[in-house]
Amino acid sequence: CLEVAREEGVRTVVTLHDFFLACNGSVLLKGEELCDGGGTEGACGACLPGELLPGALSDAERAAALEQGGRDRRDLHRRMLALADFVVSPSHQLLERLATMGLEVPSSKSAVVLYGYPGERVDRSALPERADTAPLRVGYLGGIYPAKGVHVLVEAFAELARRERGGKRPIQLTVRGHMTWFPDYAERLTSLAGGLPDPGAVDFAGPYASGEAAEVLAAMDVLVVPSIWVENRPITISEAYLAGVVPVVTDLGGMAESV
Repeated sequence: CLEVAREEGVRTVVTLHDFFLACNGSVLLKGEELCDGGGTEGACGACLPGELLPGALSDAERAAALEQGGRDRRDLHRRMLALADFVVSPSHQLLERLATMGLEVPSSKSAVVLYGYPGERVDRSALPERADTAPLRVGYLGGIYPAKGVHVLVEAFAELARRERGGKRPIQLTVRGHMTWFPDYAERLTSLAGGLPDPGAVDFAGPYASGEAAEVLAAMDVLVVPSIWVENRPITISEAYLAGVVPVVTDLGGMAESV
């Protein structure tokens, strides 16, 4: 569509949200490990649909074909991105990381524009105080799949359960999101939680409707964003700030940039 727009003389603005231009999987992960996306050339076929290749190829031929496919894909997206009249990113880190993979956009043609949010920031100091002995309410909101790192959070709770906490206030974890979208991963999480001394300390409370984030966050003290991929600008971090909830985030990319 960028090519057609250029041919028709229509100006275009591209908004970046993830690493799809560099990675067919969008998140720059191999399994649960960070990936460089095949460097500046994109010589990586790990996320390309290998089933589209002819079946008669040897393993070496298939690997070579996928590697070349990664390069071709990167070249195509480099040319397409150059056709945009302007490029917008919600974080600095996304522009910078794409540049390291050969998808650099001149500063004269790009800008970081933060998301806007409706409503006013909640003044938590005006809310009724909770007793020091009341449980610390930790929460997670969002997609429930490996890249989001929910397992890291549940494993952290398991680690806390193994430690002698000597009378410290109890901690509860509430996970909000669709457990049915990735059932194998959901089963992994419930199995982790089931191994805790108090399985009730983790509540998989299901999804919430659009527009209910403020209400859900009002029942939390801390929001954890434990993603293992280099997120761009997670919306839930800004929603936590608006709700007066402390965000604890992975020290990567736009998550770290947001705090």
